[in-house]
Amino acid sequence: MMANKKIKILVTYKSRHKIIKSDIFTPIQTGRAIADEIFDEMIGDDTGDHISNRNPYFCEMSAIYWAWKNYEQLGNPEYIGFMHYRRHLLFSPDIKFSNDVIKYKNINDDYLNSALSEHSISQYLDRYDVLAGQYYTTDKTIETQYAQHHSRKDFSITEEIIKKDHPDYYHTFLKCKKSKSGYFLNMFVMPKQMFFEYCEFIFRALFECVNQFDMEGRDEYQRRLFISERLTNVFLEKKKQEGARIKNLPVSFIQSTYSPVNLTPAFANNSAPIVLSCSNEYVPYLLTCLYSLKEHSSTAHNYDIIICENSITKSNKSMVKKHTEQENISVRFLTIDDSSFPDGLDDLYKGRHYSKESFFRIYLPRLLSAYDKVLYLDADIIILSDVYDLYDTNLDGNTIGACKDAIVNAIANQTPKIKKYFINDLGLKNHKNYFQAGVMLFDCRQFRKNDCESKLLSIMKTVKVQFADQCILNALFEGDVKFIDLSWNYENENIAHGPMNLINDMDESMLKQYFAARKNPKIIHYIGGEKPWIYPDANFASIWWKYARKAPIYEQILLKMTLSHTHYQSHNLLNSRQTRSFVKYLRYKLLSKITFGSTRERYKRKYKSFK
Repeated sequence: MMANKKIKILVTYKSRHKIIKSDIFTPIQTGRAIADEIFDEMIGDDTGDHISNRNPYFCEMSAIYWAWKNYEQLGNPEYIGFMHYRRHLLFSPDIKFSNDVIKYKNINDDYLNSALSEHSISQYLDRYDVLAGQYYTTDKTIETQYAQHHSRKDFSITEEIIKKDHPDYYHTFLKCKKSKSGYFLNMFVMPKQMFFEYCEFIFRALFECVNQFDMEGRDEYQRRLFISERLTNVFLEKKKQEGARIKNLPVSFIQSTYSPVNLTPAFANNSAPIVLSCSNEYVPYLLTCLYSLKEHSSTAHNYDIIICENSITKSNKSMVKKHTEQENISVRFLTIDDSSFPDGLDDLYKGRHYSKESFFRIYLPRLLSAYDKVLYLDADIIILSDVYDLYDTNLDGNTIGACKDAIVNAIANQTPKIKKYFINDLGLKNHKNYFQAGVMLFDCRQFRKNDCESKLLSIMKTVKVQFADQCILNALFEGDVKFIDLSWNYENENIAHGPMNLINDMDESMLKQYFAARKNPKIIHYIGGEKPWIYPDANFASIWWKYARKAPIYEQILLKMTLSHTHYQSHNLLNSRQTRSFVKYLRYKLLSKITFGSTRERYKRKYKSFK
């Protein structure tokens, strides 16, 4: 056995994921020279001689180039290797090959100790010169496959480059292009001398490819130099022909590489932590909500806003931060990944008519372990008072604080089946105490101490929910909730259910509280399907539009609403002229309700002319 082999395997990262780091595995941030965020816990590809700023084209190859040109910074290892953040060579001899990548839910200690066994790496290098990924077989030749998925012209250009500049590799290139098998990933472990030979070959070819490929009109994906993987295949095939001992290894695909960020309070004191959940589609409405929060904030307090998300784009995150943050308002995003939990979010919302974001609040106290108390808010609200006052509510020893659900109270009185569900399925002793979960205070310490998350998940597995996780929360916290004045969660009447019928079916005491809240709401909650951005003539919609007009995405909201209505009605429209007229009709209808003065009168006249 070769004693004390010096091995370095670089694992490439472009965004935040679970980090693999040890004496052998070294994480490296690719594209750091142009990155929005620097990952301090790893090295970058932007020092010395580098092509970090060209990462959008070269992808993980920018890390390979950096290692080649800055080899001494890695400690001059005898062997050098590369893997991706979610695709790895599987070094355990106990793992069998499959027809595809082997999927793992996440990276845990068992995976690190077995699949990425450093002892196995060393043992393999006693017997082999190169460790490479699985040799995959497809139903098409490598040339045809590349032409179908990328560009036939690029492949032909590459062939000419190899013929002209690398004649020693040309015969191997011709053989590989007609083959239906090969290596399709830039992942390997090889000796230093061979690695330098590889880099001399591949980067000379790739730089010429960049010069000759026509990138005009290509999207970000097709600008990537996927041809590098085919050239890596050519290099390994040539080494095999020359007698190199290559060990093929299975390749993994990690389904969840999410690395939770341990958020700590953004302000030292006098701060209200406020948590919202949002999808990328909901960002315009979230920003409208935050504008109303900002307008009613106080300079005497701080507001620590945390947005739980699973899909919001970087550009939308930047926009929300730019238009919300100020000296006493912080905005941060907490990504919640489906498979980053023992039970998996998929099990919660699978087959249900609710988005996964609506279940995120179940996990908040654990995810926000540095917080003792947080205020949770739905995004389909408008805030008309300082929410710090709500956050400052004394929970009197209860785990949560919430407002009673006036609308569900009426529905239960109106529908015996719902009342029976509350009693028999949810086990509620008093269905009149059913609360609305769109505005909630959490005593996080007490929540964690009593292991409420596990209890909620256990209930979730056995109870069929009617109103998303709200039912589960009610089932667990009955008798452990501080009821808050309804003005902090005034539920805008749901037109589809007939507001007057619902109001008439409310208990007398609930009706009194409801009208008091309606008279002076501190938070308006646009529950149900009648959202103001869909129905601008709904109750209290004008208040919502007041804040939407101030947001930078006002035009987007108008467009989304118009397109939504157009799509719904399109089957009744006979031609494009009618379609354009219908869009105008919707536009004039909306503007006749949300504008003021002479402008409003003008759009009223236009709207009437279409009726």
